[in-house]
Amino acid sequence: MVFFSCDGCAEMLKKSKVPAHVSKCYSCTSVSCVDCSVSFYGDDYRQHTSCVTEAERYEKSIYKGPKKGSKVTPQQLWVEVVNNAVDDAPADIRGELEALTELSVDNVPRKEKQFRNFVANSLKLRDATRVGRIWQHLMSKKEQQATDRNKANANDKSKFNDKSKTPVEREKDELIHTQSSEQDKAKQKINDENCITDVEKHVSSCPSDKDVGKVVRKILKAAPSRSMKMKELRSRVQIKFPSFHKKSLKRAIEQIFEADTSKKIKLDGKVASYVTI
Repeated sequence: MVFFSCDGCAEMLKKSKVPAHVSKCYSCTSVSCVDCSVSFYGDDYRQHTSCVTEAERYEKSIYKGPKKGSKVTPQQLWVEVVNNAVDDAPADIRGELEALTELSVDNVPRKEKQFRNFVANSLKLRDATRVGRIWQHLMSKKEQQATDRNKANANDKSKFNDKSKTPVEREKDELIHTQSSEQDKAKQKINDENCITDVEKHVSSCPSDKDVGKVVRKILKAAPSRSMKMKELRSRVQIKFPSFHKKSLKRAIEQIFEADTSKKIKLDGKVASYVTI
């Protein structure tokens, strides 16, 4: 969450408290971000929704920055929505939204049912109609945020068609973009092939019904009185085929007894036996 300092009286302010402070502090001509120390005049502070991280602030010269390819999480986007929702909130729900930002907004739920429970427990607000209005306002802010992000992405794509660049420069940008896409596709293809190979290896390692049947008959023939409980039989077969999933093995053994035409093995309740003819 972004915090500001009044450049007139040096009072620390949350973003939601800035408008009220400006109206009563006659020496306040601007506010400064506590983290990056940038001063904002008028309503410019409203656009300042995120700033440097604590690691970047305190590590300074040894700060390495985020890992390449890291993306903004849905929860981080939702936090921005909650923080920005106070700015143009209707008067009848502004107080509740300000109180919401006073809490640790990092854990505000993104789903309506959980959000209602959160507000009821944290703000002691159990008026379903009022909570519904708050939720609808947050949803409208979320849609606006998504629209703004889509426009920004569209602007980034339009850079390839920037008329200020020469044809050679535009062709170079398109080539770099194409090569990057092809590399991504090649990596995805390799990953897919690796996944298929892993599946094939797993399937090839699974024994056939014939192999399982041979082991079952061998175990039963060697057992005292040529019979044993089905549970013990499965455990012994599992030792022979450790890579076979337990549920699949259980079903395979049951099918062996059902499909046996020689009548040499039978299943009586939970006891399996080898029949001497």
